[in-house]
Amino acid sequence: MTKKFYPIVLFIFLFSIIGIPLGPSTVSALAATAEANQISNIINGIPDIPAKELKFRPLVIPANSKPDNNYISIYNKAVNYFNRGLYEQAIPLFRTVASSYNDQGRALYLLGLSNYYLENYDTALQQFYAAREAGYDSAKVNEWLTQTLFKLGYRSSNKFDYRNAIGYYKAALQYKDDGPTKSNIVYCYLQLAKASKRPENVVLLLYAYDFIKTAAVNDDSLEVVANNLCSYILNPPLPELFERAIVCIKGSLAEKADPYLHQTLGFIYLYQNNDGLAKAEFKKVIDGYKDSEFYPLCYDKYHDIGTADYRYHAEYPVFISGNIDSLPSLEAEVILLVPQTYEYQTTRNLKLYLNDRKIPYEIVTDKFGTKCLSSQITDGFVIGKNILAVECNVRVESRRINPDLLQNKTLSSYNPSDSRYKLLTARTETADTLDPRVQTIIKDIKQSVKSTQIKDLVRTVYNYVLRTMEYRVTQGTTREKVSLNRALTNSKRAICEDYAILTVTLLRALQIPAAYFSGDTYNQPIGHAWAVFYTPDFRPVSLDTTWADTSEMPELYFLRNSNLNAVIRFSYDSELMPEGTNIKFYTTSGQDITAELGNSSVNLVKLNE
Repeated sequence: MTKKFYPIVLFIFLFSIIGIPLGPSTVSALAATAEANQISNIINGIPDIPAKELKFRPLVIPANSKPDNNYISIYNKAVNYFNRGLYEQAIPLFRTVASSYNDQGRALYLLGLSNYYLENYDTALQQFYAAREAGYDSAKVNEWLTQTLFKLGYRSSNKFDYRNAIGYYKAALQYKDDGPTKSNIVYCYLQLAKASKRPENVVLLLYAYDFIKTAAVNDDSLEVVANNLCSYILNPPLPELFERAIVCIKGSLAEKADPYLHQTLGFIYLYQNNDGLAKAEFKKVIDGYKDSEFYPLCYDKYHDIGTADYRYHAEYPVFISGNIDSLPSLEAEVILLVPQTYEYQTTRNLKLYLNDRKIPYEIVTDKFGTKCLSSQITDGFVIGKNILAVECNVRVESRRINPDLLQNKTLSSYNPSDSRYKLLTARTETADTLDPRVQTIIKDIKQSVKSTQIKDLVRTVYNYVLRTMEYRVTQGTTREKVSLNRALTNSKRAICEDYAILTVTLLRALQIPAAYFSGDTYNQPIGHAWAVFYTPDFRPVSLDTTWADTSEMPELYFLRNSNLNAVIRFSYDSELMPEGTNIKFYTTSGQDITAELGNSSVNLVKLNE
């Protein structure tokens, strides 16, 4: 009776662990800084998993090299037990023969098979190794060494001991080039990465990629490794591993197109401030995968790179009622907010219309530098609906500020006597820096950071707001005016105004000049608000905590100006305009005629699609 070997193949559901999105980081600035300082050492301290070394006691070859009748008798009896499947009876007989006679490893080989069938794989491994050392048929021995090592790998994998499994599987490959074994090695790398913390999970996937390329794995392993790598490399980002990740992702894309991989490459390039390459990757998704779940995000990111040119058009309905004979007595004073010009935005060709007729205006400026159109209108109104319209061209640049610009810049780098500094660190009714709740937060920030470096303090405020606030649009309800109190009260149902004013207030309380910017957003029906702080040379730097908190990659919004937002005002506290509105409208007339403002509309038309 002969015994047949039925190999057990480890089926790999590689696709089951692809792409688990993560929410925004809430790591404190202190922890983030410590991690950044230690990350390189951690990465360098994570070694790859080598093949198991087969190190056994040196084989002692028996002196008797001529099998005699006693050898034949014992050997045949052992073989008889072996052929009947009675391995436990055969083993002591084969052991006696192997220890007494030099038969070039025949008895050792059968001893190994007996233990293998009894699932004593560690013992079998030693005996197959010894049989080869003694000179038995190397092809046969190598085949069983491979199968035994595979079994040991499979057993370790079933016990979730993936490191040992990889070692055994890699050792098996030294004796036989085997596809299932290679696939199982990649599977174990994936499982280890899934159970590991960052950055070890990313390093393990990169080792898996190295193995795939070196061992020429010919299944879909590379695609799965690359997809999992995309899930880990950016949450939060690991710049030290970006270059190796790019090689892996590009290698997978060379085998099979995948919008997720293109998207991740785009984000990596954004982190590296390589906008041209980022835009190219997002464009590939836009052009080739219109039905993909990744299309909307890539579309937004593609348009938020570089310079955007818009045609700005705002309309303000004015409804006139009353006696037409009294219409000539109607006079109106109008002040209108318009897109601003500053470091990242340029406004040109401003025009003001009443009922499609161009009317003159003058520029007025508030103390924050916000420019408005002012006009005295004495004719051109009609009974019924009138349209006041503003048109202009706006060019907005997206740019991420290099944190190195703030290197060694501390609070003492500011000039406290500068009028701009005084204005932008002042306590106001809207941004109450002396509120006891703010003072408590500031005390905690100073104790945790223990630094006067501007970049450290700004980072801490950024992370604090992300950790504290929760975005939620509340439609159909009347909200109180923008204020610090509203932001703190509504921290778990906040909108962009709340994020912005809290960020501005905390920065000012730390004596970092900051302003509340607001404006209109391309392709969005509502406006937007965000914080801006100023460097010691009064360079404005965006800090959009709203978009950071509602994205999966908040790091991308840190110190980054978006070209999707057209800035309309530089502060909520403008003295020229009513709170929260873009128009100031006064009329004088006779008693029998009235004028009333309707709901305004704003449209940003992109000119460089």
